[in-house]
Amino acid sequence: MIRNRDNRKCQYPNCNYTDIGEKRRLDVHHIDGNKKNCKEWNLISLCNKHHAMVEDKSKQWLTYFYEIIESYDL
Repeated sequence: MIRNRDNRKCQYPNCNYTDIGEKRRLDVHHIDGNKKNCKEWNLISLCNKHHAMVEDKSKQWLTYFYEIIESYDL
């Protein structure tokens, strides 16, 4: 559901990765870092490369990713 909401595209800035026709699916990142918080507003699609980059610095990305989610009509 989250991958479809995000148009099957990585939401990291300037990343053009899409998992359409690819073997590797997009990861779904928990924006607040809480793996138990699976609310739609707390999840965003990222490619494997960028998911690994933001995982260690999740708090630095909170505002950016929440701004993207707020632009959706959830």
